[in-house]
Amino acid sequence: PAAGPVLLVEPHWELLRILGLLSASAVVFCAWRLARRFLGETEALAAVLLTALNPLMVDRAGLVLPDLPFLALSLILFECMLAPATLSGTLLLAAGAAAASLLRPQGALLVVSLGAGIWAAKGWRRAAAFLVPASAPLALWTLRNSLLTTAASGYVSNLATEAAGLAEPRAAFRHAVGLLAAAGGD
Repeated sequence: PAAGPVLLVEPHWELLRILGLLSASAVVFCAWRLARRFLGETEALAAVLLTALNPLMVDRAGLVLPDLPFLALSLILFECMLAPATLSGTLLLAAGAAAASLLRPQGALLVVSLGAGIWAAKGWRRAAAFLVPASAPLALWTLRNSLLTTAASGYVSNLATEAAGLAEPRAAFRHAVGLLAAAGGD
């Protein structure tokens, strides 16, 4: 589903690196904004340094992968959740969440998480106004894949694999430690 930007720059693939660099910049900026809102100015500067100098961020900044755009979009959506909610804002948030769900399989979990937050803050009607348009593109994409290939999607199998790890707490803990080690550059 994320092939659109690729087709726009063909055959000049190097232009896609700009997306990674813009995404990395957005991640650092959003980390600063969120930390400043919740922690204070000094802590926000520390968050910027930790985010910008994180080996994983530095390593991925020039690569054309959906990870950094997904992270940037997720942080932007969390920032938008803090804004006063209007119906048009909810629909704009739904559009961003729909895009996130098409970037990475974890985007489906982001949609559910944001929907739960909206439900808790604004009630089930506002949550439904968010969840229906936010879920529709991924649902349609999964249906398309199912009809064309008789397989739901790599997304579904990816999420099923990740969820299976949650059933075994020790395996989930080892996986979390491995992710932290990777984020630390080990």
